[in-house]
Amino acid sequence: MKIFSIGLALAGTLFGLAAPGTHAADYPGGKPIRIIVPTGAGSSTDVLARELALRLADRLKNPVVVENRTGAGGSIGAQAVASAPADGYTLLMGTIGVLAINEHLYAKIPYNVERQFTPVVEVARVPNLLLVNPSLPVKTLPEFIAYAKANAGKLNFGSSGNGTSPHLAGEMLKSRTGISATHVPYRGGPEAIGDLLSGNLQFMFYHVTGALPYLKDGRLRAIALAAPQRDAQLPDLPTFADAGVPDFDVTAWIGLMAPTGTPAEATALISRQSAALLALPEVQQRYRELGAEAVGGTPAAFGAHIKAESAKWGALIKQANIRID
Repeated sequence: MKIFSIGLALAGTLFGLAAPGTHAADYPGGKPIRIIVPTGAGSSTDVLARELALRLADRLKNPVVVENRTGAGGSIGAQAVASAPADGYTLLMGTIGVLAINEHLYAKIPYNVERQFTPVVEVARVPNLLLVNPSLPVKTLPEFIAYAKANAGKLNFGSSGNGTSPHLAGEMLKSRTGISATHVPYRGGPEAIGDLLSGNLQFMFYHVTGALPYLKDGRLRAIALAAPQRDAQLPDLPTFADAGVPDFDVTAWIGLMAPTGTPAEATALISRQSAALLALPEVQQRYRELGAEAVGGTPAAFGAHIKAESAKWGALIKQANIRID
C-alpha cells in the first residue's frame, strides 16, 4: 500500500510538471503569483510584502499580487496556502508567529510547518524595543529592572495579542531579569500604545518604526533595543547586550514559504530573484525606512532560522506556561 501511494504521488507530480502553465520551463508564464499575507492590510507584514511583490512583478515581468487572509493568529492564511495546489502560484508570507510560535502556543493549529511548507527566502527582520511611559523614573535598562523589582507585581505591560513577539518579549524579560509584571493583551499594537501613552500600561515592546513618532515628540521613552545590533534610526539606543542583558533578541521576521511539493525550479526562481532584489541598495534603504532589515539568503538558511526560532520560543512558552485553547 505504501509503495502504491508513493507511486501515485510521483505520478501526480510528473503530471503537474507536464500540465500547461506549470511546466518549469514556462513558469511563471504570465499566470499571477499570489502571496498570501496572514495579517491585515497596513500591517508591517503587509507593507513589506507589497513592497517585495511590486518589485518582483517588475523583475519577473509577471503579475505578483498580495492577498490578505487574516484570523486565528495567522492560521487561516497559513492553512489556505498549505491546502493550495503546489504549483508555484500560491505562496505564504510567513511570520514569526505563523512559522515558529503558533505550534507551541495553540492546542491545535490547522497546518504543519515542517510537513506542509518549504522555505523559499527570508524577506525581512523587524527589531522590537522596550518602551516605557515617561512617568516612570527610569532612563536605562538597569534602572528599569531595579524599579520593576522595587514595584513587584505593580507594573502592567501590553502587547498586540497573546503569543505575539511583543508579548513573548515581555515574558522573556521577566524570565531573564526576575521582574514581576502583568501582561495585558490587546487586539493590536496601536490599542496597546494608546494605553501606554495614557499611563494604564507602564511598559511594552514595539517595533521601531511604530515607536519613532512617539519617541521624537517625547511621549514615550525607549530603554533598550531587543536585537543583536543597534538600529540605524536610533543609533544612540543601546541593545540589551550593551545594557548588561546578553542574548536578548526579540526580532520579528517574515519570509516566503511554498506548499510542500512545489516544483523546485519554481521555488528556486522566486528565491533567487527575491534575494537579488533584497540585496539591492535601494531596496535595503526602502526597507530601513519601513523599519525593517532586508535579508535574502538561501532557502536552507531560512529553514535553519525557522527551526532555531521555533526551539527558542517553544522553550519560553513552555516555561511561562502560555497556552491558547
